[in-house]
Amino acid sequence: MSTGTTAFIATTKEEISKCMAIARQALQDRRPATVGDMLEALNMLATRVEAYRSAKPDLVTTLGQLLEDIALAQSTLANELRARFKPMSPNDLPAGVTVRGMAHPAGPCYAFDHDVLGELGRIVLIPAGMAHIELRAEIHEESRGKADNENLFREVINSIRQALKQLDPRVSP
Repeated sequence: MSTGTTAFIATTKEEISKCMAIARQALQDRRPATVGDMLEALNMLATRVEAYRSAKPDLVTTLGQLLEDIALAQSTLANELRARFKPMSPNDLPAGVTVRGMAHPAGPCYAFDHDVLGELGRIVLIPAGMAHIELRAEIHEESRGKADNENLFREVINSIRQALKQLDPRVSP
């Protein structure tokens, strides 16, 4: 194996270790977006190793092991991320409430309905800077003034806020 290949492998292994260290610190600091960035960095490392491997067919086995190391790191981080941050599910909403996505020019938008009370309102998630999300809640016009509808929609809003807070407890959406 050439000195260049040895250096390439050593550098790649070091970069894998750095990605893992940064991602684990990000998990500890409750910064899932940074973990996502490190998963993307590992993808780029895999692409670089694939390109190197196609240029050096005699190193298929050696570089294949390096690709397995990257895949293991990706899998480990993805599992740790899933274990740490539980995504919201319909079960997290009050009973009888359903949600559907809809288009909105400001950002992702979700409309909430109740099987008896009807349309409750919608929530728009508006990106605010690099790592913040503004939650804009709009009660449906037919629900305004109806205490049951408004109270139920407040529960929905609180559920969404708690899910966002899970991502970063220092931020209050």
